[in-house]
Amino acid sequence: MKIEEDFMVKVTPQKDYSVTATIPDQSDIIVGQTSHIKIIVSGVLNKIRNIKHVTIELDPSIAGLVTWKTEEQWESGGSDGNTMIRLTVDKKLNELQHKEIIYTVNLWADEKKTQAVSNYTPQKFTYNVKRVDRDTVIVLNTDNEYIQPPTEDNPVGTGKEYIIYSGLLIDNKKKILKNTQVIVVSSLSNQIYSDNPDQTLVNIGTVPDSSNPTPEPISTSRGNGIDYFVINSDDGGNIKFSVYPQKNIAGRIDFKTGILGATTLSYAASVYIFSNTNTSDDPLGPISPNIYNVDQLGKLQKIPGSKGMQVGISPYIGHQKTDALIFFMQGYESNDEAIQLKPIYKLDNIDSLDGNPFNFTYDQLPFDKPMQLYYLIAPASKDSLYSMSSNFMYVGELSGGDDNNGDDGVYTSVEVYSSYSPSPFDLKNKHDNDRMYDNRLVTLDTINQYVKENSTITKTDPVGLYVVIKIAKDMTEYAKGLPMLNSICTLTININSATRQENKSYPPITLTDNTNYYQVVKIPYCDLTRAQGWEDGMLAKLSFVYSIKYEGATTKSKEWKATIGTANTGFDINDDGCPCDDKGN
Repeated sequence: MKIEEDFMVKVTPQKDYSVTATIPDQSDIIVGQTSHIKIIVSGVLNKIRNIKHVTIELDPSIAGLVTWKTEEQWESGGSDGNTMIRLTVDKKLNELQHKEIIYTVNLWADEKKTQAVSNYTPQKFTYNVKRVDRDTVIVLNTDNEYIQPPTEDNPVGTGKEYIIYSGLLIDNKKKILKNTQVIVVSSLSNQIYSDNPDQTLVNIGTVPDSSNPTPEPISTSRGNGIDYFVINSDDGGNIKFSVYPQKNIAGRIDFKTGILGATTLSYAASVYIFSNTNTSDDPLGPISPNIYNVDQLGKLQKIPGSKGMQVGISPYIGHQKTDALIFFMQGYESNDEAIQLKPIYKLDNIDSLDGNPFNFTYDQLPFDKPMQLYYLIAPASKDSLYSMSSNFMYVGELSGGDDNNGDDGVYTSVEVYSSYSPSPFDLKNKHDNDRMYDNRLVTLDTINQYVKENSTITKTDPVGLYVVIKIAKDMTEYAKGLPMLNSICTLTININSATRQENKSYPPITLTDNTNYYQVVKIPYCDLTRAQGWEDGMLAKLSFVYSIKYEGATTKSKEWKATIGTANTGFDINDDGCPCDDKGN
């Protein structure tokens, strides 16, 4: 096992010799921890050759509770030498009774360890005993886990392409852990360690600070088939390291962290090293992403109340829970670089790709610029794969600034749900992604999920949208704008588009549901198709409003408004499967 002396603290020379350790004096050590400590001895020139053996002597107060053994024998050359010891703290040690672990370093002039070297005072090291929970997870943080493969040599220290990872160590009392050793493991072999260093995916380095301004390599090792490196926390409990990708090498590394012997090894972070463009000669990949609320011209408008662009993808062949998805967009100009969209999505956090939206904030999107959107599949252990692309152009806020609460209606507006909603409709089991909020774009995809190949489409079937009218449970809810139970309700739809004009009311219903306190009106698919915006870019409009007849008076609701683009522009606009006598204007 190789542990670099990146974290050594120098001590005052003890006459002819001085001793340092990779876990310095006054460090925190954990109950149950196994630490690998390199003891480094420096001396007057040619004095080091007098040392034949180096051992440590544990304080008698911890006999039987702390053990040690030599991991690497004493080696020397010039004016220094080193040995590696393995120090193990028993899990039964009570940190309240034994608050310190003390040992001294002895230097021997003979192989039998009977004669100490002259002119040396044995150096003492004291460690403070702490405890952490077995299931503690040491999370690694970074601004971005994605990086492009460098096209030039990228060594630690002088390389320009790297990612910095950091984390915080605390004990079970929420106190920081100083100079505590942490092990970082790669999930697969030959990623951070190889017998041929040029064959690894990355090199690991320190993070520069005021005392060490130049990054230095951190040695990696292999033991029992596991590739790893160790680092110490600083005086503030922080752990830090840098990842430098090798030139022209792509791949993914998943890091696990832990305190050896004291905690389990847990997933902490990943690094994704892939090109941001498809460099293969096969452009046919997984189907392109579906950008919600894009009209027929590819325009994406900012939806009031929405935090960003929503994107869906179809399940692809061979997808695994361990896959990660990285989304990119790129303009069409010759000098347009691909831009990564954040965050990176991991499929193990997603129940199903069907209907799951991937969200990207609007501030990442260039304004009024034609773009293509695609994604990279980054598996844990297989080759990456690029999807085909979808076109869009972000145009900002909806024009007109419609506010559905500003009309003269009295009752609360309806709620509208897409055809992605499972049948039979049940509001208690709805996913929020199925809801169409005010001013969203209703597309063909929104309304055609119940349209089956070779099935018969009628004027009333299948359902395109579900419109929900909520009912007041009491006078308090009535005062807030919900209609009373047993009111007579008439729902009206209005479509204003270049290709279809629609204004009709559905048969009145009596609001009788005193269990769920809502009623549903099913809007047929054929009442919603063939709506297209105008050539000047103005979008088509869709709205719903209902009127309530109660105790002889008729009162309107507020209007629910949206934009609509449901024309099948790739084919005959009338080729929607609806009966011929149902064609609109």
